[in-house]
Amino acid sequence: VPALIPVFLKGRLRREQDSPIVRSFVAIYKPFLRWALPRRNLVMWFFAALLLLAAGLFPVQALLGYGASEPAWRACFLGIFAVVTGLTVLFIQGWFWQLLALVSLTGLALASYSIPPKHRIGVEFMPPLDEGSLMDMPITVPRVGITQAIDDLKHRNGLIRSFPEVESVIGKVGRAETPTDLAPLDMVETFINFRPRQWWPRRVLAFDDAARQTRSALQVLESQGFMVRPSYEEDRNELINEATQKALERFDEIQRERASQLYQDWERQLAPQLTHWLVSEAIRRWDHAGRLQWPEGASPQKFIDTWTAQLTPRYGRWLAKHPLYEDVDRLTQELASIVHQQGIGMEPAALLAPINPFQQMPRTALWIAGMAGAVLIVMLLVCPWRWWWILCCLTLSGVGITAISTDTLTRDHRQYLAQQVSRLLGDSPPSWTEQLWSDLQAERRRLWDEAVERFNWELFDWGTAAYTWLALEELVHKGAEIGLIGSAPRRAETEQFRQAARDAQFGKPVDPNDTHPLVAIRDELVTSFRQWVFFHPRRGGKDGDLIADEMYRVLQVPGWSNIFTMPIINRIDMLSTGIRTQVGVKVFGPDLETVSRISQQVEAALKPIRGASDVIASPIMGKGYVEITLDRNRAARYGITVDDVLSAIETAIGGRIVTSTVEERDRFPVRIRFARAAREDETRIRQVLVSSRNISKVPNSDPSAASATSPNSPVPFSVFPPGGSDVHAIIPPHAVRRDLLIPLGAVANIRIVDGPAVIRSENGRLVNTVTLNVRQRDLLGFVEEAQRIIAQKVPLPEGVTLVWSGEFEHQLRAAQTLRLVLPLVLLLIVFILYLTYRDVADAALMLLTVPEALAGGVFFLWLFPKILHGWETPPLDFTIAVWVGFIACFGMAAETGIIMLVYLREAIRQRGGLEKISSLEELQQAVIEGAAHRLRPKLLTEGVAIVAIFPMVFATGVGAELLTPMALPVLGGLLIADEVVDIFLPVRFYWIRRNRWLRLQAERAALSTPGPEAPTTPAESPSSSPALHSTEDSRYSLLTPPSP
Repeated sequence: VPALIPVFLKGRLRREQDSPIVRSFVAIYKPFLRWALPRRNLVMWFFAALLLLAAGLFPVQALLGYGASEPAWRACFLGIFAVVTGLTVLFIQGWFWQLLALVSLTGLALASYSIPPKHRIGVEFMPPLDEGSLMDMPITVPRVGITQAIDDLKHRNGLIRSFPEVESVIGKVGRAETPTDLAPLDMVETFINFRPRQWWPRRVLAFDDAARQTRSALQVLESQGFMVRPSYEEDRNELINEATQKALERFDEIQRERASQLYQDWERQLAPQLTHWLVSEAIRRWDHAGRLQWPEGASPQKFIDTWTAQLTPRYGRWLAKHPLYEDVDRLTQELASIVHQQGIGMEPAALLAPINPFQQMPRTALWIAGMAGAVLIVMLLVCPWRWWWILCCLTLSGVGITAISTDTLTRDHRQYLAQQVSRLLGDSPPSWTEQLWSDLQAERRRLWDEAVERFNWELFDWGTAAYTWLALEELVHKGAEIGLIGSAPRRAETEQFRQAARDAQFGKPVDPNDTHPLVAIRDELVTSFRQWVFFHPRRGGKDGDLIADEMYRVLQVPGWSNIFTMPIINRIDMLSTGIRTQVGVKVFGPDLETVSRISQQVEAALKPIRGASDVIASPIMGKGYVEITLDRNRAARYGITVDDVLSAIETAIGGRIVTSTVEERDRFPVRIRFARAAREDETRIRQVLVSSRNISKVPNSDPSAASATSPNSPVPFSVFPPGGSDVHAIIPPHAVRRDLLIPLGAVANIRIVDGPAVIRSENGRLVNTVTLNVRQRDLLGFVEEAQRIIAQKVPLPEGVTLVWSGEFEHQLRAAQTLRLVLPLVLLLIVFILYLTYRDVADAALMLLTVPEALAGGVFFLWLFPKILHGWETPPLDFTIAVWVGFIACFGMAAETGIIMLVYLREAIRQRGGLEKISSLEELQQAVIEGAAHRLRPKLLTEGVAIVAIFPMVFATGVGAELLTPMALPVLGGLLIADEVVDIFLPVRFYWIRRNRWLRLQAERAALSTPGPEAPTTPAESPSSSPALHSTEDSRYSLLTPPSP
């Protein structure tokens, strides 16, 4: 920087007072600081009050690694109260002010201590990162078959696709075709990709708004005699809440289906539109480049429509869903081939070559650009150098605006110029197809934005009427249950409406006359409802209402439990802990029976704990196998061999290869087997017919009797009389006209048996896992409570141990690291500051900026969400991201404090040090001038930092959950703590230097007066002697030997 100053700083430098911003800040700051300097008691009390208030809002115990433990927070708060209050009272002068400070700080501490935990800043290990996609890993029944698992997966995927916010769903059951995937059949992985947030429909009605409309509907029903007002207001409020809850459940389902239908219809409409746009854009660019030759009298639009109709069936669906570069590339190649075959265009390779739009630019435009460049060069040569940049900007802006307004410089020209600039900078410019693909995505976004805006208005108009009608229905149903309709004046009409509403729910025809009276009420209520209500989109993320509320309720498949996570964090957790949920309890034991029993007990003990969700103990059991035992005696009576039974079983259940098909160089077997309905359980398998190939040798056989035999009834022996092989030989071949078909159950015993259980081991011991998730609670606090409850309720036999695992392990490791790192960092800061200043008092002054910055960050964490989303919004939780922000906040606070201290020490040094200062008034003036002189660099540095941090605070998209918590403490430290530092630090510095100056004057007086009596200290000027404190008592100040 010193080397660059002579290059960039020219002419006269402006003084600080020349800037109106700095001048106004100095005019405010100096009087306030002059007023605060002598009032040490007030400044110290205010500092203590800030710390106590921040301690009541902030989980101080989390800094020490105790998570959200309430007892640890109480202990930390009481310790902070004792230290802060004790030191404040000790350093305040005057017993009256000490007593007043003690009483006031105690009252403030009690008020801060009594803040409910739900209004304080919570604790969380990491903020829930929204990765833009969701991973559904449900747990299904352990004995599920592959066919049933596929059907259940299809059903779940269909339910997930019914959400308009979902773009695509891909699910997998069991292991993939890779040797590294060891997933069992009951392990399901479904990847859910969401649409961009700006395309999510506004379909959610808030509960408070819904309750307000329900209350209005109830009031109209009561006033017009359809219902009787309840006797008690509590009963009326309960009726409104129940009707609102039920109506909202139905409303959410209807709105979801409505929005999903709108989105599906729009995607079908979007396919031909995007194909037509892509074909038109490609033809336009080729035509402008002179690569097309249309037949005389032909209409290009007709050709474009024909080509669009030809290409839409193959490419329209993929362009509407998610256009890829490969789709655009194949479409343009096929379009180039079609254009060439019809004799309109060049060879496909020539059509797809890069286009230089300036080759087709009119010569007039080039002449204008050349003249403008010549005029600019002449003006630069004539005018002074200081006007060159202004002339360049004005000329280039004028030429650009003129070219764009006259359509001389089109979008193609601008894109080509941007590509050339990228090439000069070393970047490879996009190809012609890539540019077309980028423009297609922009067009698709534009169409989607317009469509979503239209859908939101349609959902609003339809949803307001739908909810009002649902609220009327639920009010009538609930009112009839509690007897509010029987004595109403218009009870007959209400009963007709109630019956009509019930018939409509079951799909029965409804007479419009039965609902006509309430239709008028609905129209009246809807008109006023639309004046103030506002629909919201669903909130995304793992803890948003889309996943944690609606999707969790909809995906209630029997035998399946919901486990939602994110793909990236799931892989991290699986690799580090082996648990796919937030918490897992590993039960180690000597045998499977003991492990299974203890796992069930742990599951039962964990379910009642507050916050526990999806508690499942992995069952230890084998898969179900179909066991078919052939009864050879019965088979022999029917003339059935073992090969006949095996052939029937193979054809019915496993499938038999009958032929193969040849596809180019590959051969694929063709397998046939029975339909699923004929083999889905053991009862159907018993009815599988077995054909006997030796039936022609059986005497006096009756095939019809055998075929009609019930699979569960014994086969009569009279059907096959006894006889030997010699008897069989005398039967002629034509004695039996067709093969005998025997049910499989007549010759074999069929049952479901348990196969071998899956034995899982870890570190050489048998293990089973109890998995669960934690909702709306601190993870570490939940684990601590769960461990205490398990120790009380589940007695562990000899040889059984429990190991807790999951996401909270990362939090424990981070807490242990913080316990070691935090004190070391503070000691290192103090040591470095002492080495810098060689002054313990100045190092202590810098250390006090850390709690001040912490208090500022705490206030901003607590206030910012309430300012942005309403007063009832909870504050942001304390996470690792917030901790990183606090580290940056501490550094910036210490940096600004050091700058302030440098200016204050420099102001003292310019007056020759404390030895050359003649009075306390002069010392006070030096402190004020030093602090005021520091305002301009402070405004510059903090202004730049605030401008840089604000985009992080309001960031959106993937990763915003981490940026906002990191930025808020820094912004709070800059806006709140640093302003406090500007007052506190000069006051503390003044009082430390004041006491040193008094000691120095006392030593000088002692040296100059050899008498035995103690010297008297010079009196302080009247302006520096307020009534709040004594100016002579310096026993409670930070006394350090003066610097050499």
